[in-house]
Amino acid sequence: MSDQAPAGGDGGGGGGDGDRAGASTDEILYIHHGDPYWNTHDNKTGHVNKSLAGGSNATGDLASANRDLAMHLVALLAILVVLLLLTILGNAMVCLVYRSRFRRTTANLCVVFLAALQIVTTCLGVPMEMAVLALPLMFYSQVACKMMRYVETVSVCVVLLTLTAIAADRYCKLTRPANFVPQRWAKGLCILAVLLALVLSVPAIVLFGSKSVPTSIVNVTGVACGVADDVSSNLFRIIYIVPLLLTFVFSLATMAVLYILMFIRICQKKSATRGERVSPARREYPRKHRFVTEDSTSSCGGEETRKFHTSASSSGPICTSSSRSGRTSPGMDPARVPLKSGVKESARIGQGASSMVDVQSTRMTFIFFIISVLCVVCVTPFILLRTLQALTDLVDTLQPLALRIVYEVCVRLYLLHPPLVPLIYLLCNHNFRREAKHLLQKVGLSCQRPAPIVQSNTSGRERKNNDYHS
Repeated sequence: MSDQAPAGGDGGGGGGDGDRAGASTDEILYIHHGDPYWNTHDNKTGHVNKSLAGGSNATGDLASANRDLAMHLVALLAILVVLLLLTILGNAMVCLVYRSRFRRTTANLCVVFLAALQIVTTCLGVPMEMAVLALPLMFYSQVACKMMRYVETVSVCVVLLTLTAIAADRYCKLTRPANFVPQRWAKGLCILAVLLALVLSVPAIVLFGSKSVPTSIVNVTGVACGVADDVSSNLFRIIYIVPLLLTFVFSLATMAVLYILMFIRICQKKSATRGERVSPARREYPRKHRFVTEDSTSSCGGEETRKFHTSASSSGPICTSSSRSGRTSPGMDPARVPLKSGVKESARIGQGASSMVDVQSTRMTFIFFIISVLCVVCVTPFILLRTLQALTDLVDTLQPLALRIVYEVCVRLYLLHPPLVPLIYLLCNHNFRREAKHLLQKVGLSCQRPAPIVQSNTSGRERKNNDYHS
């Protein structure tokens, strides 16, 4: 700005103020650079600039605005604390019960892995989310913002990929029970899911950082955790969006196809079981051939028995042998002993065990299906809002308070999935419910202090006399 005095004045500060007061809005006004006007006004907009009027006032106003916005998010902070505690307690119980009380199968291995994974990701992500909510306008740590968004993206991707691996394991278990998947393959799939999630989430470190956001105070900007200001190219935005959407679409499509095929297979098995009139054991041993003439454990063999039956002067018990089916009664033909054991009994036992395994596999498949549907419902708002945030800056500059609160809630709905998974096990798995109840009872009994035992020095006769006199 030049040193020229205001029009109609002598260059003094007081004359300049008087001329400015009387000047019309259409006149061009030249103001001295040392005029007090520039201490409280912006040279571009003419509005009051708190940061130019005084650094302490601007900082105080920003802190006040940050505090006011954080007070509206206190309820969300309390909910996050509750979700963190429920996630730790519920998934720790899942790990303990499925690891120590149940058999080591591929399904139980996947359950333990998923529970441990959710404990780790929740313990890392929730405290960072609480810091962002507590400092919505004064989050200056760019490194913490990058790490938080990276952990957040890893948490979502690893759960989706792990549930996809579990769906593949369930499909192999139901369709090819003979060629079951070994546990080392299940471990390999889970580890592969973690590694893929770690790699696919790397673009979040580049994209997110410190973001300048407007406040309710005119010309005072805050700093939040969002798409970094120094990210000007759309290439980084596309690099972040594409792996995230591909992971979501691939997991959703794969789980949908596999569970549809599994439900079709289950329905076919049920219809085939209902259509069978004769079991495999009865086809092998029809009712007319129920009795056999050979008993390997009998003291009288088949040839001896036939000779014994040919004698007309036989009297008394025919045979007192004891077979696998039981002890024969006197006068009963040992060749007519019903065969209740042997091949027929083992076939019936094998058929029952197979049906029990099918029921257990179907139940676990249904549980994993519910967990997968819940995961998709909780993760979908996060995917959509993060994609919208990467495409445009409108999300980071939301001004209406109601929209800001709705956004902060919806983008964190994925944190509902970890505490709800143990609840699904409690509702759908009777064995887990029984073992969890037993575990809680043991913990409750161990926490109770035993009553002190008072030992008396009096003998038994003296105690009896004292009771009698009392």
